[in-house]
Parts: sequence; C-alpha cells; structure tokens
Amino acid sequence: MSQSGWKYAAIIIFTGFVILMVAEVLYFTGMSTVLSAMTTALSPFIALFLGILGLNFFGRESLVKEDRFHAMNVWMALGLVVFSLAEITGFLIRITESSTEIFFTIGLVQMPALLLWGVGVIGYLRSSNSALGVFTGNRIGSILFIVTAISSLALVVILILINPSQNLLATFVSVPMIVGLGVILCVLGGIIWILREGLIARPLILMFLGVLMLLIRSLFWGIVTYSPGSPFDYVTAIEGYILVGASLAAASRLDDVYMTRDEEEVE
Repeated sequence: MSQSGWKYAAIIIFTGFVILMVAEVLYFTGMSTVLSAMTTALSPFIALFLGILGLNFFGRESLVKEDRFHAMNVWMALGLVVFSLAEITGFLIRITESSTEIFFTIGLVQMPALLLWGVGVIGYLRSSNSALGVFTGNRIGSILFIVTAISSLALVVILILINPSQNLLATFVSVPMIVGLGVILCVLGGIIWILREGLIARPLILMFLGVLMLLIRSLFWGIVTYSPGSPFDYVTAIEGYILVGASLAAASRLDDVYMTRDEEEVE
C-alpha cells in the first residue's frame, strides 16, 4: 500500500481516538456542557473538512477518468459535505425549537447524502461484479430495490411496536436512513468480499466501519427518543465521519502503488 495514503489515514484515525478520549474524560468528570458544545461544533466541521479533503484527493482526476473506484470515493466525499450541512441544520433546529422530536427533520437533509453514497457504492459493486463475474445475472439494482422496500415496511412496523408513543413522522424519517445505511453496509460488505485479496479492500474496510457507526446512530434515533442531539449522538457521528474520511485518505494513493508495480514489471 502507499505509505503516504495510510499516513494520512493514521493521522485522521488518531484524531478520532483523541476526540473519543477527551469526550470520555469530559463525560466522567461531569463537564456535560463543555462536552455538548465540543461535540456539537466538531460534528459538522469534521464532516465538512474530510469531505473537502476527499474531493481534493479524488475530485479533479475523477472528472476525466472513467474509474468507478475514483467515482465512488467522489460520491462518498460529496456525501460527507452534505452530512455536514445536515448537522448544521440539526443544530439550528435544536436551538430554536423546544421539542426534541422536531430534530428528526435533520433526517430529511441527510437523504441527499445517503443517495450520493448509495449511487457510489452500488455503481462500484456493479462494475466490480461485471469485471469479475462473481454474482450471476445483472439484476443487482432490482434486487436491492426490492430488499429496501420490504425492509422499510417491516422496520416501520417493528419501530411502532417497540415504541408506540413515538411520533410517526419521526419514524418515517428515521426508517429510510436506517434501511439506506444498512443497504450501503451490505453492498460494501459484498465489494470487500469480491476484492478481499486485493489492496482496494483495505481502505474499504474503514469505510465499512464508518457507515456502521452511522447506522448505529440512526438505530438509536429510531429507538431512543433522547438520542438526537446528545453527546453520544454527536460522538458516534464524528467517529463515523472520521472512519469514512480515513478510508478516502488511505485509498487516495492506490494509483501510485499500481504505477510502481507496472514500472517494475516493465523493467
């Protein structure tokens, strides 16, 4: 692997570890106000910074390249930028409204980010499968659509049964996020399995873990009504964004590896 790419990834992951440790210290020392202010400010900043960093790594070259891997990383970086806007929207709603339930409208702003991520990973799955022929047939999109629809209906029923008092609007907003992130997680798992013996699988594992953190966050939104806007909510989001950003950094120098190998083979 490219040492420079993983160097950037290690710095990003170490930053996430430091943020997590500071958050734990503030929590156990009872400094809840400082913890809340820190996590509220860091959540949109981290997502925006890493999104712009990812676009800097992949954006310019991907506009002229027909490379699905590059394109997927561009979509992921753009999704991080949109997630930062959703975090800012959630903060503004939280300070202007007394009801915590209205905070779920942040989910509406997150939908475009989810769509960007979905387009990226599904496009790369289809490209990888077309090249390697792991899955038979060419109906991946149709299968994912059917699975998403059935899972959404089932999850709505489950969440209503678990918490009948929860606002229905909040349920219908959180369910697409849960199902969408779950589908993206499954697709990433499929890509990692297809490419399990290659270098590309390694940064994708970081991306998988980042999406998993955001899925856990969305599950708490759907089940635990106090979760949105809490320090736990923001810390989970921050760590998720950091893992996705670290995957973009780790993948940013894969071309250097392949170019070096090609040059060695020519010699």
